Amino acid sequence: MHGDVPPPAPDGGAWGSDHRDGARPIVVGVDGSRHAERALRWAVREAQLRRAPLTLVHVYVEDGVSAASAAGAHELAQRLVDDVLRRHRHLIDELTDVETIVMPGSARGAAAVLLDAGHRAQLVVLGTRG
Repeated sequence: MHGDVPPPAPDGGAWGSDHRDGARPIVVGVDGSRHAERALRWAVREAQLRRAPLTLVHVYVEDGVSAASAAGAHELAQRLVDDVLRRHRHLIDELTDVETIVMPGSARGAAAVLLDAGHRAQLVVLGTRG
């Protein structure tokens, strides 16, 4: 990971540890791109087949200028994830355990977050670009 230290899970605990019965989730990175949306559809099907929890992860870049701009960046990122969920509701509603994680980071930090989440997941699904 080129010296990057992956951040802890947003709740300070282990990634994927709070799902029902301790089941390991399928983690999918989402960024609104068509590649990520294909990955999400595939991840949803796998979660259905495996009867596994699904965790959607989106890492956004903060500009670091002010608390107001950081809050705005988080709000925009959350809207992106909410929009993805709305567009795929017909698939996602069939799952009983879905978690979304929206957190600040950087382009390199996104990879670190997904790698860390992967250590505690049964599967990590990513698009080919995005």
